[in-house]
Amino acid sequence: MALEFVAKQLISYDPQQSSEKITDSYISLVRGLMSFPLNFPGTAYYKCMKDRKKAMNMVREVLKQRLASPPEKRQGDFLDHVIQDMNSQDFLIEDFVVQLFFGLLYVSFDTISTMTTLTFKLLDENPDVLQELI
Repeated sequence: MALEFVAKQLISYDPQQSSEKITDSYISLVRGLMSFPLNFPGTAYYKCMKDRKKAMNMVREVLKQRLASPPEKRQGDFLDHVIQDMNSQDFLIEDFVVQLFFGLLYVSFDTISTMTTLTFKLLDENPDVLQELI
């Protein structure tokens, strides 16, 4: 849910219109990153690398669609701002932008789940704080 919210803000991702579930790819990606790096079919790491490619291709397709669309059909999200800057900044090439958005989505996904877990842990250990919040 949090990843889909961030994806909507960054690239106007709509889970109902997308054939791929971005959350599934990122969950598998995190599991694979915490495994032993054996890149053989059937291992968690192998699935992680496949899901990484799938997620990056999803971001690449969104970028290509936006670049091909006329400026008046833009969504007004962060990706549109980056696309505008691609004309004036030489370092903003397509591959860099795809890596940037893949990284931003990953960081938001992993950080939010970790912080949520930590928040519940701290609230459980400090019931007086929980009472004040209620």
